[in-house]
Amino acid sequence: MNKVVLVGTVGKVWSTDKAFKFSVNTTESWKDKDGAPKERTDFTNAVMFGPQALSMGQNATVGTRIALSGRIGSSSYEKDGQKVYKTEVIVSEMYIIGDNSTSIDETIPF
Repeated sequence: MNKVVLVGTVGKVWSTDKAFKFSVNTTESWKDKDGAPKERTDFTNAVMFGPQALSMGQNATVGTRIALSGRIGSSSYEKDGQKVYKTEVIVSEMYIIGDNSTSIDETIPF
C-alpha cells in the first residue's frame, strides 16, 4: 500500500495553471532524556492536479494549515548532464483545516 497522510502548513508555493505545487511543513515535538523540549520541522514537496488543485492554489497560501492524503511518487530527469531524482506526495485529497487552535481530531475527514 502506498498511502500518505500529512497535517502541516503550506510552505513554498510554485503553482502552474495545471497543478498546485507546494511544500508541506510538518513539525514533530518531543522531550529529550533530560526533559528539555525539542522540535524538528520537515519540508515535503507535494503536487495536486485537477479542478481542486486550481481552487487550492487560490486559497491555500503560505502558512495555511492543511490536511492531505495521497501517495508517494518519484521520477527523474536530466539537468546539466546529470540525472536528478525527485520524490513528492501526489495529493488526492486536501483540506484547509483552520488555525493552530483548532483540534486536529475535529477537522480531518480521513
